[in-house]
Amino acid sequence: MKERLDLYPVNNSILNDAIDRIVVKLHGLNKKNGAKTFLCTGAGANGGTTTVALNIAISLAEAGWKTVFLDCDLRKDQRYKRIGTEAKTSLTGFLTGEVSDYNNIIYNTSVDNLDYVFSGDKNENPVRLLCNAKMETLLSRLKKSYDFVIIDTPPVSITNDAEILIPLVDKYLIVVCMNETTKKQLVDSRIQLGDYEKKFAGIVANKLGIMQYKGAVKDFDYFSKKNLLKKQNDAIERKKGK
Repeated sequence: MKERLDLYPVNNSILNDAIDRIVVKLHGLNKKNGAKTFLCTGAGANGGTTTVALNIAISLAEAGWKTVFLDCDLRKDQRYKRIGTEAKTSLTGFLTGEVSDYNNIIYNTSVDNLDYVFSGDKNENPVRLLCNAKMETLLSRLKKSYDFVIIDTPPVSITNDAEILIPLVDKYLIVVCMNETTKKQLVDSRIQLGDYEKKFAGIVANKLGIMQYKGAVKDFDYFSKKNLLKKQNDAIERKKGK
């Protein structure tokens, strides 16, 4: 029996609120056109794509959906991936033929309803591996077995890895880092993936400051007792002024 993977949790109500907004979008796409496989890529380096993708997967799982996180970033070492347990079998092993049964690379995690496919050790030829016909077979099987498949890939502005996989998924998201990702990087990423416009699900703005987030979400904390009371009083004053 494979060992369970322990994931490092993120206990931040603001972050969780932001992730939940993304989850609502993905859930809507699922209900509207049956989209189940979602790929996350970045428009620049160090944008936090892995963190965003993993938190989306956790949120979907906690909502009761059978979810699998597929780590397709074969260029990054494990220490960057918030895993507390060493995985002995991996995506790399399956694609190279070292692991024959894809079920052997799927790990249960410390989050209910969430399974995890670990990328494996950093690989020198990720493009050749991802072009492998076994990758298409794996995605097809995961789509049949799970409600949602969340895929993490390196930034499309730096590598072609995401571009290899987008034809095989239902939708993709681009993660940008506020105040770091440049407009040119984002535009270039959109142009690079222009052939797959119908699969574009949106842009995720990551690493916003708290005031930036509050400004972007005007009804921030709308249902708190204090905020709700203020909005009710404001509405009464507006009626009086008529």
